[in-house]
Amino acid sequence: IKALEDPSPLKRATAIDVLCSSGQAEPRATLRKLLSDPKPSVRLRAALALARVKDARAVSTLIVLLPEAPFKIARQAEEFLNELAGDQAPKVTLTEDQTSRVKVREAWAEWWIKTEAPGLLDELKKRTMTDAARNEVVELIKNLGSDIFKVRESAEKKLKDKGVLVVPLLKQAAKNDPDPEVRERAARCLVDIEKSQVGPLSPVIPRLVALRKPQGGAEALLNFLPFADDESLAQEVQNALNTVAYSDGKPDPVLIKALADKMPARRAAAAEALAQVADDKILPQVRNLLKDPSPFVRQQVALALARAQADKEVVPILINALGELTVEQAIPGEDFLTRLAGEEAPTGNFGSDQQSRKKRAEDWAAWWKTRGDRVDLVALRGGDRREPYYGYTLVISQNWNKIQEITKDGKSRWEITGLSSPSDAHVLANNRILILEANTRRISERNTRGDVLWSQTLNNIYWPTACQRLPNGNTFIVSSNKLIEINRTGAEVWSFNRPNGDIYMAKKMPDGQVVIVTSSAICLRIDKDGKQLKSWNIPYPSNYGIDILKNGNVLFPQQYNNRVYEHSDTGQQVWTATVTRPQAVKRLNNGNTLIASYSPYEIKEIDRSGKEVWKVTLPIQATRVYRR
Repeated sequence: IKALEDPSPLKRATAIDVLCSSGQAEPRATLRKLLSDPKPSVRLRAALALARVKDARAVSTLIVLLPEAPFKIARQAEEFLNELAGDQAPKVTLTEDQTSRVKVREAWAEWWIKTEAPGLLDELKKRTMTDAARNEVVELIKNLGSDIFKVRESAEKKLKDKGVLVVPLLKQAAKNDPDPEVRERAARCLVDIEKSQVGPLSPVIPRLVALRKPQGGAEALLNFLPFADDESLAQEVQNALNTVAYSDGKPDPVLIKALADKMPARRAAAAEALAQVADDKILPQVRNLLKDPSPFVRQQVALALARAQADKEVVPILINALGELTVEQAIPGEDFLTRLAGEEAPTGNFGSDQQSRKKRAEDWAAWWKTRGDRVDLVALRGGDRREPYYGYTLVISQNWNKIQEITKDGKSRWEITGLSSPSDAHVLANNRILILEANTRRISERNTRGDVLWSQTLNNIYWPTACQRLPNGNTFIVSSNKLIEINRTGAEVWSFNRPNGDIYMAKKMPDGQVVIVTSSAICLRIDKDGKQLKSWNIPYPSNYGIDILKNGNVLFPQQYNNRVYEHSDTGQQVWTATVTRPQAVKRLNNGNTLIASYSPYEIKEIDRSGKEVWKVTLPIQATRVYRR
């Protein structure tokens, strides 16, 4: 705290970074003084630090900095604002022209003022069902499989009429219901609803609730959370709930009451939010849920206490819960333990059957028994687990031996040239670029200047087409004849051979299974031992620019047919859109689809109805595209 008044600007800036890093950022009044620091660099650091702990005044400071600060500092402020506003960001870009910079500030100031409107919670409320309404929808979905045709038709019509409110439950039915008739009709309802009505909740809404802290915000977030049908959106809502859980040091009574809610998702969400503060009266109530009958709740509460309070005693409870959870439910716990263990993590993957899940939990228990006393939970304490959104598009141009990242107006932020037929690339969390080069069969990490920071040569593969950085730090690589997983030393820790060389695309799923798309339009799902679990057919994809989604669906282009398709793992078409000469596709977190086209060279973003919401023209062809 003393360093906040140090003569050195660097020390002042560093001090506020450290004081805000825990997520508490107190004493707040003292910290806010740096928002008026005479040095623009200190004001920027203070504003960024306070904005990350959801201080609304910090956002106003960032907006003021846009025309006043040196250009490089102003660009950093703009980047954070773009991350915050996401798809609602003003369609302006900062330049070095002073008049233009003033206009950018005015555009952002207008956007920020509008976020104070009283209707901020309305978007949450209109997507939240009462228990009675939810029970009605569950019954309607059940009736989609009725033996009576009129009942099926009536249920389908009523579900479509209910609109966006029923989308989460329809998605569950379309994916998991054992009745194929229910799955088919639920998928049909989804297509019609998403074409004619508003899309999913924008992740910007919970971010703004966290900043603006409107009255009733905690209750609205908590009620909506079970209806967040996307894990990234659910995390946004949870992060916001964590922020508004306490006011003036007192917990929101709604959250305390929710610790006994009959819905597990709400019990878990309330417990995580309340665990953020070391309140001796509240934490015992939170810890009571470590004995909850739901393993999902036990996992989430253990994770919350481990992250927020660095409580090592909850780790065995977390490990035990893993053995009872489904693969998708166990991902947060598995990821946390993998980060905790680093290179000492048990080998193997989290299997889909009960026996392998139990074995995985036993492996983690054995690791904790021998390594637990040396583990430092403080290093993983706190933090907003939302993946930052910048609105930048990564463009891979394989035929031009180049990759680049562009802003929303198509301007290049950085580019790496002189590559050897780059077939895939990803921006990693540490701003390193993972690049796969086909001609030299090399995987490397580079900085944005192109300097090689790590690389491995790939042997015994013919034509590498895609790469994937896994949560355990290993790298999964797709080639036409072989799939491999390598560690940091380049050693193969897993492989799958396909001697006929017909692999177009593949992705390793969280449960260790792999989904493969072949050039003969056959899709496969294999387990960690290479055993085929299922196969299905899709229309012929026209090239390698395929996206395998988290739910196992395959999104792919048909260039010759001017269409993109999404097919489920039963082979059923669940979505399609018309696009001129599509080359590559990528599904975005907001539910829209990013598409690179050939002739003309352009990238566009379309919503679920096929409406174009963004487009940029390029001088060269994009063979893959990603957005962050």
